[in-house]
Amino acid sequence: MAENNTPASNTESNNSAQNSKKPPFNWPVNITNTKTKSENIKDVQIRCVFMRVGEIDTLNERYYAEILFEASWEEPKLKGLQKKPFDPTVYWTPQLELVNGIGELHDTIMYSVRHDRQGVATVTEHHKLKGTLWERMELQYFPLDVQDLSISITTSHSSKEMVFLKNFRKPSGANRRVFTDEQEWYLFEHVDIEITERIEEYVEDGNNHSVVICSCHAAR
Repeated sequence: MAENNTPASNTESNNSAQNSKKPPFNWPVNITNTKTKSENIKDVQIRCVFMRVGEIDTLNERYYAEILFEASWEEPKLKGLQKKPFDPTVYWTPQLELVNGIGELHDTIMYSVRHDRQGVATVTEHHKLKGTLWERMELQYFPLDVQDLSISITTSHSSKEMVFLKNFRKPSGANRRVFTDEQEWYLFEHVDIEITERIEEYVEDGNNHSVVICSCHAAR
């Protein structure tokens, strides 16, 4: 059976966070690389591409970026249904939440469906994010410092429902050709993906929530 790509829908949303010297969130705890095997846990594969990195403001601990963020998972209800479009109001979605955004951000979302030869459907949620992100800057070795520039994503689903995994089939990376601050900084193309967990402080059930931190690196 031939593979098929079916675009489904476009939505836009704005995310905001308080501008502060401290991060507007609790850093993850209980770092783990393992999970209990369960048929009820969704594996969500992550890919992150830094399409454009703008000004890096070390004094105010922030930077501007345009990022392509993709989350992919299998949807059993669409198996063998190559012509059926994906409706995020009907089917399961990862309910992603940006952790380290500052102010108003622009997030364009699109869905696509890909079927393999056995008819297994993989849904991908594509995010095109533009805006300013908070980052803890390391200035110990200034002016010859290396900074991590990261985007942190979590989910409202608990770790008993879904976990993030790195997408090994589609590589992540950073586009150096449109790096705005290239006169002062050197941007590396490699992107690190860290999978961890955090306890949601506003939820009383005590469940952990999966967190993915995608980081590129810039050196002076």
